[in-house]
Order: sequence, then structure tokens, then C-alpha cells
Amino acid sequence: MAAACVWWAGTRLTGYLDAIADRTGIGQAFAGMLLLGGITSLPEIAAASTSSWTGNASLAINNLL
Repeated sequence: MAAACVWWAGTRLTGYLDAIADRTGIGQAFAGMLLLGGITSLPEIAAASTSSWTGNASLAINNLL
């Protein structure tokens, strides 16, 4: 089920990426690089924000490093 969800989301994201690249005039490769960079940073953002919200500053700083 998880693989099917990732497959479905990936196909939807490529469609959105094409539309964003066409509307903004930036290249598809550059838009894909930005989207991929943002998506791969989501776990680190979630871990740093959760650890800082719970008061565990050392975990938030170590995660960023």
C-alpha cells in the first residue's frame, strides 16, 4: 500500500511540476531540483521542529548538523 501511495503521489507531483515550470518559465530540471530538495528535507524539518517544540534543543541542533 505504501509503494502504491508513493507511486501515485510521484505521478501527481510530476504533473504539478510541469505546470509550475510552464507558468513560471523556469526549466523543468531546475523546478524538479527544487521540489526534490524540498521533499528530501521534510524529515529533517519535522525532527528539528518536533524536538525544539518538546524542549530537546540538543537533538534539534544535532539533527541540523
